[in-house]
Amino acid sequence: MNDKTYNVALLSNFTIKGLDEQLKKSAKRYGVSIGTYLGEYGQWQQEILGEKLYQLNPDMVYVVVDFEDVDSQVGMIDQLALKTNAKIVVCNKVFESGLSSNVNNALNERFKDNPQIRVFDFNTWLESIGKEKHWNTKYRELGDMRLAPAAFPQFANELAAYLVPLAGKTKKCLVLDLDNVLWGRIVGEDGIQGIALGPEGEGKPFYEFQKYVKTLQERGVILAIASSNNEADVKEVFEKHEHMVLREDNFASIRANWNNKAQNIQEIAEELNIGLDSLVFMDDDPRNRELVRESIPEVAVIEMPTDPREYAKTLAEYKGFTSFGVTEEDKKRAAMYADEKKRRSFKEASIDMDSFLRGLGIAITMQPVSDASIARAAQLTQKTNQFNLTTHRYQEEDIRDMLTQGFAMWILDVKDKFGDYGLTGLAVACDAGEYWDIDTLLLSCRVLGKRVEEEFFSCVLNQLKSQDAKKVIGTYIPTAKNGQVKDFYQKFGFTKQQSGAGEVWERDLASYEHKPLDFISITVI
Repeated sequence: MNDKTYNVALLSNFTIKGLDEQLKKSAKRYGVSIGTYLGEYGQWQQEILGEKLYQLNPDMVYVVVDFEDVDSQVGMIDQLALKTNAKIVVCNKVFESGLSSNVNNALNERFKDNPQIRVFDFNTWLESIGKEKHWNTKYRELGDMRLAPAAFPQFANELAAYLVPLAGKTKKCLVLDLDNVLWGRIVGEDGIQGIALGPEGEGKPFYEFQKYVKTLQERGVILAIASSNNEADVKEVFEKHEHMVLREDNFASIRANWNNKAQNIQEIAEELNIGLDSLVFMDDDPRNRELVRESIPEVAVIEMPTDPREYAKTLAEYKGFTSFGVTEEDKKRAAMYADEKKRRSFKEASIDMDSFLRGLGIAITMQPVSDASIARAAQLTQKTNQFNLTTHRYQEEDIRDMLTQGFAMWILDVKDKFGDYGLTGLAVACDAGEYWDIDTLLLSCRVLGKRVEEEFFSCVLNQLKSQDAKKVIGTYIPTAKNGQVKDFYQKFGFTKQQSGAGEVWERDLASYEHKPLDFISITVI
């Protein structure tokens, strides 16, 4: 579990006192603990040029500024980025309702390729909640509070979205009920013709909700179903209803039966090989929501409104799925889980594990981390929990800095006859002079159980030996989720040198010999 408290600074040129406390509450909702620093009123540029801000060693800096002299103020953001490694979120310029400007387009263009800086569309967000009601109201005259205090909770929730990936808290899977969630009414009672679903009329809210859920999947969110229903009725809706936006192949796991929802959700997590705290549950029945909250508190449960017209908005306001970017692996995730269903069927038909593994035709490609794979490498450190020896969390800029410092980094691509798993493994090693230090060794849960992790690490050790056959040290830092890798180094002839909060393992590379597994094809670039 990540118990770190993140240091967060808020800078502004108008009064935002109280926003810091709201941000703490919003961050806590997503499992992130923060300490806040509120810059002096109107002194945001002085804060950037001074030293007090940097003594905090911030992890995140929010610049909530009503831009005036845009060019010089954007220059201040550049200065801030030079003086800190923190993530920086910049609010764009607010205009009167109905007006627009090229300023915000220029702001987006300026920072679009900088992974350290994100531009929050403050102007559009204000329009969505009612600009006249919340911007430059009577509170401005009372103390230069340009954003009305009533908007602080909503604004804090928007800002907290950036803390979720920073802390590695991004959720992976959305588990949905069906009746009165993806469609109106009960299919088992009303039949496929009787349910409410379509672009107009009573079914429109459910149609719009499905469209929004589909956008989440396109960003890499895994979809699953836990529904009290007959499986045959559910299949008929997926196959035959003309207005279904989501189809059966969009879901990585479907539990349509009469078991209780908590049991179904636990089985979904096991099937997908992800932690329960990676799941988010939506159900219109408050009794089911309460059952899941009490039975498996690790699962995030979204409190659903009674009006289906609010479903899409409610899900959009939940920021637990936020990530800093969408990788190619995210875009392909639905197809990957469809391939995984085929693998499970093949495994069930295989005589034993050995014949299953040999029949998969596994091929791995290990290559140095490059510009093209930096985003995925950072994402792997943020999301991987089970097979992760140290659970070090890195942002893209951290990976770039480490490459500049000479760290050895390899990323792993895995394929088999059913499809492409994508970039699923990462190893990071540092030349510490007398020895190699394994900083990071991880593998996505998608490829566990196929001995890929053994072949990957064997290749890593072989690469290090070819560069300098000296001692190599690996650390295992135990967490609530990575117990399965506790003795991983021992399999490779390492001996434990130190125990405690972190175990230190060591071996001499001079005597190491790489013995490839004969059922895995290997390419090292």
